[in-house]
Amino acid sequence: MSEWISVKDRLPEEGQVVLVAMPKGTVTLGGIRKKTQAWDVFLDMAICTAEPTHWMPLPAPPKEEK
Repeated sequence: MSEWISVKDRLPEEGQVVLVAMPKGTVTLGGIRKKTQAWDVFLDMAICTAEPTHWMPLPAPPKEEK
């Protein structure tokens, strides 16, 4: 898996769903709207605007066994 990337260093592509780390240690899924620089994160089955500190791409899905 990739290393965590600081939001100060680089942002994901718009529309890309990534893992995000929140300031108090919560890890969840989210994405960025680059026009407004607003993050949408998925918390408790709701989409909220938040300020994550780090992000990383999702891992590749498992390969199907034959």
